[in-house]
Amino acid sequence: MSRMKVKIILAVMTVFAFGFTNPDQAVNLTGDYTLFKIDRSRDQDIVVYDVKLDSQGDLDASMPISVYWKKYTKDGTFEPLTGIQKKFGYGIKFQNIYEHSAEFKFVSSLDRIFEIKKSGDDHYRVFTFSEGKKVEVRSLYIHFEDDSFWFPAISKIELVGIDTEKGSIITESIIP
Repeated sequence: MSRMKVKIILAVMTVFAFGFTNPDQAVNLTGDYTLFKIDRSRDQDIVVYDVKLDSQGDLDASMPISVYWKKYTKDGTFEPLTGIQKKFGYGIKFQNIYEHSAEFKFVSSLDRIFEIKKSGDDHYRVFTFSEGKKVEVRSLYIHFEDDSFWFPAISKIELVGIDTEKGSIITESIIP
């Protein structure tokens, strides 16, 4: 193989390595910052969603939620999402950001609105509507049917939350 071909291959590999990674560092915060998590049927690794606050204790106006991996398959290390994961999978898109609340959707499913805001216990929580009831989101569980990397088949997503009116646990099966 010629030197020119090797240089081109290395350049393309560099673009892929750096172009599709998230430069943000995963943050392992102490305290009650975790909003909810996503478990998956593929392995033990989870995606964690933490609230990001500014120095005044208000939502960080540039990015109110930090999203990262907790890799139990790698001794519980924390890793940022890759650019592909952030753009097509587990990332979030904010609709509106206010001082004490923000509305967002998941990039992989742009039809349901979620809201982060302070709850009665003065902690930030995430809320959405499930079957006509307002619920505090606790976790999501994704059931994969295959191991495909680019276009995985998902049979269902289970949303687990707490009915804000009754205090009971709500589980909704979402069929994509």
